[in-house]
Amino acid sequence: MSSSEPAPTARSPYLLSLGNIHTTEYWAVTPAGSWPLARVTVVVRDRSATTPGRVFRALLDIIWTSVFSVLASVDVDPRKRGYIAITVRADGHSYLEQIPVVTEPERAEVLNRVAYLQHLIGNARISAR
Repeated sequence: MSSSEPAPTARSPYLLSLGNIHTTEYWAVTPAGSWPLARVTVVVRDRSATTPGRVFRALLDIIWTSVFSVLASVDVDPRKRGYIAITVRADGHSYLEQIPVVTEPERAEVLNRVAYLQHLIGNARISAR
């Protein structure tokens, strides 16, 4: 641990939280351990998918129109389902967090938080030089 990486304390505020992954100004904190940000690598996999509403609408029209003609007027919104997998690796250890997303704004929010985490890691690596 160098002088630019103070030890994590109970008083260090979290700047960012992604599920059980938390970061302070200098540290990444997970259930698997805590590491200086300069030694952390983050891998992100977007495992979400959008199913267009028109697919559901066409399915309803084809199957149920003759039985339930009211369903023909139903307009189904696009559906987002899945999760974003975030892996934190450092010093031979890793921790995987899967954050479920069900809307496009939720997905964008998680990806923006990951980008901020990567920004913090980049700054920590620059200051560690």
